[in-house]
Amino acid sequence: MLNPGGYLAFADLYTEVGSFHEPDMQVQKGFEPANLKKMLIAGGLHIIQYRHCFEIQRHKEHV
Repeated sequence: MLNPGGYLAFADLYTEVGSFHEPDMQVQKGFEPANLKKMLIAGGLHIIQYRHCFEIQRHKEHV
């Protein structure tokens, strides 16, 4: 649904085991950029670029 010459941008976690969230949360566990690029190309997009742009360190509280 992009206009010709349009951009798609998003941010998410890289693939991880789910340890970033609380143990009982059912969440999407990130993505692998190379696999996502293949899917986007298969969907007709081109000039696919990705980069590591920010990192959050989660410090778990001790109970």
